[in-house]
Amino acid sequence: MKRALLALLLLAGELQAQEEFTAEVFLVKGQAEWQRPGEEAWQPLSVGQKIEEGSRIRTGKRSQVGLNLPGQMEMRIKSESLFMLRPVEPGEEKLSVALVIGKLLARVAGSGGKPAFYVETATAVAGVRGTVFSVAVAEDSTSLVAVDEGQVELMGEESLLLNPGQQAQQEEGGRPELLPAPVKISQWLKERRQKALERREQLLENLRKKAEETLEILRRGQENSRRLVARMEKLEKNLQRARRMGDERTVAETAEKFPALVQELKEERGRMWKAVLVLETRAALAKRLSEIGDNQELAKRLEEVNRNFKKLHQAINLSNRQLLHRMRQLIRLERAIWKNLGGPKVPPPEPKR
Repeated sequence: MKRALLALLLLAGELQAQEEFTAEVFLVKGQAEWQRPGEEAWQPLSVGQKIEEGSRIRTGKRSQVGLNLPGQMEMRIKSESLFMLRPVEPGEEKLSVALVIGKLLARVAGSGGKPAFYVETATAVAGVRGTVFSVAVAEDSTSLVAVDEGQVELMGEESLLLNPGQQAQQEEGGRPELLPAPVKISQWLKERRQKALERREQLLENLRKKAEETLEILRRGQENSRRLVARMEKLEKNLQRARRMGDERTVAETAEKFPALVQELKEERGRMWKAVLVLETRAALAKRLSEIGDNQELAKRLEEVNRNFKKLHQAINLSNRQLLHRMRQLIRLERAIWKNLGGPKVPPPEPKR
């Protein structure tokens, strides 16, 4: 029994190394900063720096940041952009990043036909199949995806596969729309900005309306995640007691209950991540509109919305990080148990996106 427990602990450490990842900075031009998860301060970026998952990166005017990510992936974050490294959920094999606003250019190694990497925005999810492509998010939260090489799949209720030379845009609540002819991304961003300025009042009202909806998703997600973790912790105690007693049958029966809880927890975390991304996008939108607008009264109201979003995001960020850490510990335990027992009778389902 001691030998089996040692094997579990060694395997759990191996799984932890597999699940956590960092990006390395290989290029910094102009003004570029990053923010660690759970912290308020922004720090200057430098070449060679390691950026941990859950961090945010922002660039100033005429600035650029280059990142190397695991799996032969290279990414360049262009000027006036806000970018996030999504925390890797336990058991996930594919990496995901988020562009809140601005533009990025990425080069991703091939994956044999299946998406190897995801770029998310508040309005779209791009599954990358080994390609060179660009993603842009305008001030009205509309997303644009442009493919130079390979293929990119815009995923959702209605998916759209883009081939070399094709571009598509997706507005909030809309379907992916294939553009009839390629556009220059800088010009596209300029035109979308002008449209956003023309309907600032409507956008502000939409920001206020969506704020409470987003917060409710986050509150509910926090509560459900803690409830699921508590159930997993109870199973963990039962497993420890059964191991001490040498009751392998109870160990196996208890471990069988883990996969369903793991899947439910992953899906809840996915909903929370999407809500955080929407929250970030709306905060960035309010800030950007307040900076480029010429209506001082409206600018003040937009800035107030932005401050409220910032406070709410900071309040949930640290608790989310602590919850994710505990979730990883429990799922590593579940995977280690099944490894020691020879694998589950029925493999857990693939996580939904």
